[in-house]
Amino acid sequence: MSIAPEFVCILCLCNDIYQCCLRERRRMVETRWMLTKDLDAVAAIELKSSEFYMSREDLIKLLRRRSVVAMVAVDNELIVGFMIYELMNRRIQLLNIAVHNKHIRQGIGKQLIDRLKSKLSAKRRTKISTEVRESNLNTQLFLKQQEFRGTEVLRDYFPDTHEDAFVMQYTIGDTDE
Repeated sequence: MSIAPEFVCILCLCNDIYQCCLRERRRMVETRWMLTKDLDAVAAIELKSSEFYMSREDLIKLLRRRSVVAMVAVDNELIVGFMIYELMNRRIQLLNIAVHNKHIRQGIGKQLIDRLKSKLSAKRRTKISTEVRESNLNTQLFLKQQEFRGTEVLRDYFPDTHEDAFVMQYTIGDTDE
């Protein structure tokens, strides 16, 4: 005899109250290419997201590179997050990802990463790679939740602090535990 679930999520149709997207307060946002008009909002999020932030001028300089792409997460016409990545021959290099402090832990970062994962293919780019500061435990744990794995330690990688970096990668088809 089966018992009908008392809880069914209207977004993902699950009946698992412990893992449901509503329980985790996930918010569906639009992800789109970053426009010039978005620069001030992105710079403001960047400023508040880390003590090692990129200035507006650094962002502009980075975005002028031909292989660099920026996307934003938009909720009701408000920029709530962004990611910047570089297209390499066989991989995507995630350069920066941040979500506005008022919108963290709502699934926005996951949606950005999922969008990036959707750009991978077995015939072209097969992995996403990024370097994370040793002291940035929140980002390390977030990326681990997104199925990234630590693959290397780069000693004295960050010139401003001589801090080590952890190389974290997501590879399509990598399901080994």
